[in-house]
Amino acid sequence: MIEKKCLIILLFVAMLLTTGCTGRETKLRIAIGNMPLTFDPIMVNETVTGIVNRNIFETLLMFEGVHPVPLLATEWFAFNDTTMVVKFRKNARFSDGSPLTGEDIIASLNRAIHNPNSIVYTFNYHINSFQILNNNVLHIYHQQFQNISANIVFFLSRVPIHKASEILNNDDGYLRLNPMGTGEYFLVSATGNLITLHRNRYHRNYRINRSSPQIVELYYEPSQDVIFNKLKNNDLDMMLNVPLSLLDDVMDLAQFTIYDQAQALMSYLMFDISRDDTPGINLPYNPLKDQRIRRAIAHAMNIQGWVDDVFHGKVGRLAVPGYPHLFGYPDHLEPYRYNPELSKSLMEAAGTLDGFDMKISVANSRFYSTLGALIENDLRKININVQIDELDFGDFVHQIENNPPSAFLSVLLTPTQITHINNIIIDLFFYEPILGTFRNNHMRNQHTEIIEAIKNLRYIQDNDPRLNNLLIELAELVYEEAVVIPIFQHKNLHALNNRFTFNMSENYLFSSISRGWRR
Repeated sequence: MIEKKCLIILLFVAMLLTTGCTGRETKLRIAIGNMPLTFDPIMVNETVTGIVNRNIFETLLMFEGVHPVPLLATEWFAFNDTTMVVKFRKNARFSDGSPLTGEDIIASLNRAIHNPNSIVYTFNYHINSFQILNNNVLHIYHQQFQNISANIVFFLSRVPIHKASEILNNDDGYLRLNPMGTGEYFLVSATGNLITLHRNRYHRNYRINRSSPQIVELYYEPSQDVIFNKLKNNDLDMMLNVPLSLLDDVMDLAQFTIYDQAQALMSYLMFDISRDDTPGINLPYNPLKDQRIRRAIAHAMNIQGWVDDVFHGKVGRLAVPGYPHLFGYPDHLEPYRYNPELSKSLMEAAGTLDGFDMKISVANSRFYSTLGALIENDLRKININVQIDELDFGDFVHQIENNPPSAFLSVLLTPTQITHINNIIIDLFFYEPILGTFRNNHMRNQHTEIIEAIKNLRYIQDNDPRLNNLLIELAELVYEEAVVIPIFQHKNLHALNNRFTFNMSENYLFSSISRGWRR
């Protein structure tokens, strides 16, 4: 018996010594593109701020892909047409050790829907009130609409849970500076260009999530060259959002691995097909009104070649302006294939085999300069002489809104976490890309059939069996007409020191950053 106790003590001491010897391995040093704008998650929807805050705070649930999974909530279901029930954990604690209560949840949810500065304030979730029953059961009372539960589930994934006592002080400034959440980490300090987070020992996964470092330090450094040198010298372990200008250099470092995560951003090429004549084209008429010429342009661009040779496969291809996980996406359609001979025959059929001059406006950036040069080179092969008009962002916006060019390159943000169709998704999935996406810009792409199809969709309920077929028909029409040509689906690229490893389990290196990464 004594020998067994001695053995246990020796093993315990060995564990302590091992922890002490490898303490450096539990610190992750990350380069970030900017300091967080706030430590109040509902106030700002910005990448770095979101990453930090999602590690400090938790919501009731989250989405992995298109599927909601539990966080603070254990289950949720529609009780009847006007009531949704959410059961939440009894043992959850804030990082100061105090227990999570129903009062905290109600105060946080009410603050989100009633605070005009909240990122969810502008969305109408049709919620009337909240009530806690039996200590850990939340009832959400809402107006009766078709499939409103899907919207409320999305709402529950967006609202972080604060302590009610801090919310009731009605001091947003205090909340921004003193974050107190139930997440895996808590804020130790934020001074100058350094943020220090420590792992929250009250977090429910503390004994399971051993991949996560005990300490995370986030450094803001505006110079990408300085960051690159720090990575090379092992003064930093990780770089978030590697710019394309550094991608080649970072990929050459054997001690780093590049990870990517799909974004909700898409680059696209938009045409003005409404005006009889259009700026930047040296013909007495607007050739972009001809579907054959738009398709010729689509097939003349070797986009897959760009993906492979220039962007190292770190961007994705799309067939239509929407993402494959969204309800109604036409899985049978493939992105436009590179076929210069088909492009030339289409140009000949349209009577423009000799080509024409055309300007394409872009916002001034390294990415769009590179993309513009690739488009210019490929279209020259079918006698379309492209001039890339690079503008400062403000001038680009002003031009799009006031004197639209014949064509422009820009980005579209689409939702990634809703699977049910509503007016917001219809707007973002089809309507905005086709009719103009830049603020209130109207590229005047008056395509009668497309507009009529969109209008019809607005009157279809989510549970109408015709909905999926109508969406696919609309996607096919958009694809055939080539009114807007998707270029890439963007990805976040991160460089991680190979001394940090994780496997294909549910263990995450730094919870919100690495979620979705796999070897």
